[in-house]
Parts: sequence; structure tokens; C-alpha cells
Amino acid sequence: MQQHSDTETNNNEWVTTRVAATSLGVKPQQVRNYIANGELEAVTEGEGAKRRYLVSVSSLENLRAEQHSGGELPGQDHASSTESSATPKQEDASMPVRELAAELGEACYQLGRAEARLELTIEAKSSLREQLHRERERADRLEAEWERLVPNVLAEKDRANAERERAEQFETQLREALEGRRGWFRRFFGF
Repeated sequence: MQQHSDTETNNNEWVTTRVAATSLGVKPQQVRNYIANGELEAVTEGEGAKRRYLVSVSSLENLRAEQHSGGELPGQDHASSTESSATPKQEDASMPVRELAAELGEACYQLGRAEARLELTIEAKSSLREQLHRERERADRLEAEWERLVPNVLAEKDRANAERERAEQFETQLREALEGRRGWFRRFFGF
């Protein structure tokens, strides 16, 4: 038996002892016996109480082929194997393990995609919240600056209007003064 890493499990096709037992039509303990006898290839996963066996799909299919060609599984007597092969449970459990592994792989793939989409959605939502917060702060700063500058702008406008009025008054006074300095001849003839 071998120890393995998680990536090794994902790259090869492995199933649990329960799935292997269902495929063979036996109990999980019988699958562990096959593993102990070397009739099935398996690796261990986890340690201590969480330790479990993962059975190689190819060795499981080889054992199933032996079962079908010899008419019985190793470790069983002929009478019990013929009785169990006639049951509907045996026929239901004979679904090819590769199909189950492929379905499981597809389900894991879809789950991974869904998790990735969820993570991207959460990240986008967080980014949008941060951006909204920054824009609200910017709007508050601009509004405060507007309120601070509006009185200054209005005061400058009032000063500019007062200056214009003074300039117009000064212009009128200058015209009158110039008018008074012109001689009678120029005033009379208009040049």
C-alpha cells in the first residue's frame, strides 16, 4: 500500500472502498480484505481515525473482469457468487466504475467553476463597495469645498460689481470734466 498526496489522487482514477464494494457487489470489509491480499491496488489517505483506502479503478476493473470470467470473486464460494449475481442489486451495482469516476470528475469540475464564480462575485462586490465608499468620500469633500468657496465667490462678485459701478461713475465724472474744459467753439460746433 502507498501513501499519496492529494494531487496524485486527483490525477489518477481512485474510488473509496464503499464505491468499490458497490461495484463488486460485496461489503466494504471484503474490499479491505482484497486490498490486504494484494488483489486490489489501493493507497491510504489521511491519518489516524480519518485514514481511509482509495482503490485504483483499473485494479477494480481487473478484479471485476476476473469475477465475470471465472464466475466468482476470489474469497467467495461458488454458491454465494451465483446467488448474488442473480440479484437486481448486483446488476445495479455493476455500473462501470469509470462512468462513476467520470461523473464525479465532472461534478467536481462544475463545483470548482461555481466556487470560482462565487469567489469572483464576492471579490467584485467588495471592490464595488470600496469604490462606492471612495466616491462618496470624494463627493462629500467636493460639497464641503463648494460650501466653503460659494461665500467667497459671491463676495468677489459683489466686489467686482461695486468696482464696475465706481468705474462707471468715474467715467461719467471724467466725461463731464472733459466736457467742461472744452472751449465754447468746440462745444458749439461739436468737434
